[in-house]
Amino acid sequence: MALAAWTTVRKWFNDNADSYLLASLEEGEPLKPYQSYLRVWLAQMFLAKRVSWLQTYFPAVHAEVKLPFGTEPAMSFARVVRPADEKLGEGVLLNYPLTELLPYNGGVVEIDAALFGLKGDDSLRAGVVLLEQFSSLIAPPLGQVLAIADKIAMGARDFLDRAGGGVHLVLHQVLTSAGGGGANVMRSGYLAVVLARAGQVPAAELRVEGDQLYRGAAPFTTHDFILLRIEARDQRDNWYSPAVEEARGKAIDALLNGDKEAAQRYRGAALASVLRSHDFTEADKRRIAVAINREWDELAGYGLGISGQALPADLPSLVDRYPMSQAAAAALGPVTMEEAMAGR
Repeated sequence: MALAAWTTVRKWFNDNADSYLLASLEEGEPLKPYQSYLRVWLAQMFLAKRVSWLQTYFPAVHAEVKLPFGTEPAMSFARVVRPADEKLGEGVLLNYPLTELLPYNGGVVEIDAALFGLKGDDSLRAGVVLLEQFSSLIAPPLGQVLAIADKIAMGARDFLDRAGGGVHLVLHQVLTSAGGGGANVMRSGYLAVVLARAGQVPAAELRVEGDQLYRGAAPFTTHDFILLRIEARDQRDNWYSPAVEEARGKAIDALLNGDKEAAQRYRGAALASVLRSHDFTEADKRRIAVAINREWDELAGYGLGISGQALPADLPSLVDRYPMSQAAAAALGPVTMEEAMAGR
């Protein structure tokens, strides 16, 4: 595994501990394992002396988020971001997603982000563009792309190591779920790393407004910095799951045609797809399974008359029609296939 780039990053982080400020800002409530979703954003990157930067180097941010995911004890999601040329003169405000919306399964979440200065030749620019394009492949449904996620992470590290770019600024943070007594609790909010000593920029004077870093009433522009945002949700904003939708549709069609054996088989396939999904929290898996079964029971009661019923078009509509509270689902724990088939 090509770890040289992050070895360089960690060494910079340790060797320069007195030359940067790391601050947590606008913190929200802790995330709940198996109930919450998280997404990490590069909210803002700022170069105070961007003119001198652009004479020799162009900036690129390499970010990697490592966390327990699905059946894996740790999975890395990496992205490389190069700001567009027209944005460089504006201080480089990005709001660029570094991960997709991921179920939070507790454990340790490790976030690394590094601002590199890459020599401004065309081949390196093309390499960054290519890495950005490959990163965009890591999208729902995530179960289909996990095989390439680790390869993209290794490729991004290897590229930056071979590019010979200098590490300019680093953010490294390890977060855990609440209850362990530590200070670094996994919660929504912002992480800022500023190329300044604490005495130069008191952390208490920093705040965030509109995803931009401020010092007091004015935008912060005196030092280089990276600002990350940790987004937390208790509901998905994208329920896209073609495997579930396809099997559910086939189950309904079979029931409509009076083929109960095929309908049961497809219902089982839909429920199995829910339980195997990497895109939903354990609480939402149970809520979706319950909704599928309640719909099944209702439609089975109509027999051939179900053709006149208005069916929910997608998973959000289905869960809204047959609701189960997230708290109730979470209290029951992860749903088994046996429970799902029994409608519990």
